Amino acid sequence: MLKNGDQTVPANRDDHPDKSVGKLGNPQAPRGGNLRGARPKRAWYRPSLLKVVLLLVLLGLMSAVWFEAETSTLQSRLLSDYAQRLTYQLQPGITNAARYPHQGPFDERLGYTRLPILLPRLQVNGMRVERRAVFSPELLRYVDAGFHPPYREKSQAGLTILDSEQQPLFHYRYPRRGYEGFGQIPAPVVNTLLFIENRDLLDE
Repeated sequence: MLKNGDQTVPANRDDHPDKSVGKLGNPQAPRGGNLRGARPKRAWYRPSLLKVVLLLVLLGLMSAVWFEAETSTLQSRLLSDYAQRLTYQLQPGITNAARYPHQGPFDERLGYTRLPILLPRLQVNGMRVERRAVFSPELLRYVDAGFHPPYREKSQAGLTILDSEQQPLFHYRYPRRGYEGFGQIPAPVVNTLLFIENRDLLDE
């Protein structure tokens, strides 16, 4: 019913949509039904060119990861080329292209961690640095990123002071005793170390 002033007039049945009208507003279409000519939705499992391409790419990536995990071919090529650029050279004078360790039992025992403190003291007392290790740019970035520089560790270190005629005035080594090469180590010492490491190594 509609109110119009003081009179009440019946509402036209056409003013209200029928309850049977579908979602698209067609009175003759059932609720939830599709209109004639409407494009049906494609199921996700139906094959298409894009899906086939994505599947092939995914399979290719999985195969590449599996091959690299089994053979390490890519790592060996890339890392070996990069490692060849992690170099240093002994050059005369003082340079800032060098880094010193801050901690570590080996570096602390041999005094490498105290080099930034000892070198200025020596220069104040009239000594000079003739040669110093200069890092390559790649090695500088490698160390600044927090990695340890690759180098051949010494089994023995020390200090030697020479006079003007290059005669030794003072000589000290740490550890004090050591072998210059593996061939100079007596066989009983080698066998003892092998036995401590693994008792089966001496089994014929």
